Amino acid sequence: MTGDDIETRLRMELWLNHGHDEGPTLYGDDGEMQCKACPLWDYRREPLEALIEQVDRTRIITAATKVHCDHGISFNAEEAHGLTPYQVREKFPRLEGPCPKGCGYTGTHYASYLHYLHGDW
Repeated sequence: MTGDDIETRLRMELWLNHGHDEGPTLYGDDGEMQCKACPLWDYRREPLEALIEQVDRTRIITAATKVHCDHGISFNAEEAHGLTPYQVREKFPRLEGPCPKGCGYTGTHYASYLHYLHGDW
């Protein structure tokens, strides 16, 4: 195996396992190695050291922000459109206190950043 083969395999591993694994984000049409969630990065052409740093950052951010329990909180932006913040809070309340699903989380939780914004918490 040549050095070029090893670099190609490393780039493929970085692309396939860089941290954006939810939904169909990866695309590799006509030999490309790109991700819709991080469109500025071309895993075939970017300098390898820069890719490794980017993948490390993406993995850290993904791990830190990944919620394994939804805590029973939901939000639908389409349904919230046109509602006042008070109405949003009534229809889509945030969690305040222990998780009703028993995951151990206690605190304030929103379904998403949009949930927070629409409720004008």
